Amino acid sequence: MNPFEYIAVVTAKSVSTRLPDKNVLPFNGTALAEWSIIHARQAGLPVVLVTNSPIIKRAGSRHNVTCIQHPSEDEGLTHKEVVEMAVKEAGYEGSHVVLLQPTSPFRLNNIVEKCVNIHRKNPERTVATAMPINNWPVEGGGDGAEQTILRGNTIVYNKDRLFDHSNILPVQTEWVNLLEVDTAHDYVQACTLAKQMRTVSPPVDVSHAVEAFQQLGFVNRPCSLVVRDKGEGEPDQENLVAYVNHCRGYNGGRCDIVFTVINENLFRNLNDEFRQCLKKAKVVVYRQGVYLEQFKKTFKDELADTVLAPIPDISEESTFTTTGVMALSTLDSAGLRVTKYGFTSAEDRAMQWATHPVAHQTGLYYDVAILNTVGEYPHESTV
Repeated sequence: MNPFEYIAVVTAKSVSTRLPDKNVLPFNGTALAEWSIIHARQAGLPVVLVTNSPIIKRAGSRHNVTCIQHPSEDEGLTHKEVVEMAVKEAGYEGSHVVLLQPTSPFRLNNIVEKCVNIHRKNPERTVATAMPINNWPVEGGGDGAEQTILRGNTIVYNKDRLFDHSNILPVQTEWVNLLEVDTAHDYVQACTLAKQMRTVSPPVDVSHAVEAFQQLGFVNRPCSLVVRDKGEGEPDQENLVAYVNHCRGYNGGRCDIVFTVINENLFRNLNDEFRQCLKKAKVVVYRQGVYLEQFKKTFKDELADTVLAPIPDISEESTFTTTGVMALSTLDSAGLRVTKYGFTSAEDRAMQWATHPVAHQTGLYYDVAILNTVGEYPHESTV
């Protein structure tokens, strides 16, 4: 006998059209789709996960869900038929169904539990999250009355009326709870909101670098960050100027900060621009310090008056990000106002990660958030 009055169902295919691989995009430390599982667990619901993605299956295993293989597109099943199949196969046919869309990363203020409690009092109706809007009067139509927009990222169905939308009871909630990630723009917005809401810390520990900046007076100031060989414009010499990695494109002007990776590739590709930047820089922020002693020896003269600030290794899967975004994260944490030279836009970056083979790595969402937060500067070069 099934003892559960309500169960949650999350359906998350591995393929998507408008934003490739959207269900496994990194968000707040895990794949996007895992957040719907977390929301269900926070509401005390057992979860049926329907997926054909190995990444999402691994995420589900962390929460003791019942995992059902998602049918192939060739089988031609509707969403309703997929849910019915999963509920039956999991043995929950006697339970009301809470359907959670896998692309909704925010469900604040116990909205899932609230919807379930409302359904308990109205079991014959379908309960769905919604947002009120004002229908402003316009010539030829609209009377200014408030209207409700339904967004089905949290829907509660009667067990005998799955996908019955003829008698919906809307539950008004904050707009952030209705955000769905279906496009690159949606993803940028969600990542930026997560950062602004401080729901997770930066994927890298920048405290040593920020402390060095503070000692040098590099706080709350404008800063130009250069990450390309060529591009439009030149850094403002009145502001702080920072270069990334090999410092290509350095024009002999100001250089206050260098962000670099101390690895074999650095020594294989030494150039005069890098040496010149090291000699002028007040601080070098580095990651992967395995070759630190060789670095100090090789650049002994250039580093005579330079502060070295380490960043913990960020090449592991749990904290992977780019050196350019490591630089942006550090400058942002120090309160510096950044102008970027050589960066792609945040939406372009989101699309790059959506098709990247390591897109599920947990630090990458912060890449997009930081790019969007400091303002887009759409050059042809990449970070």
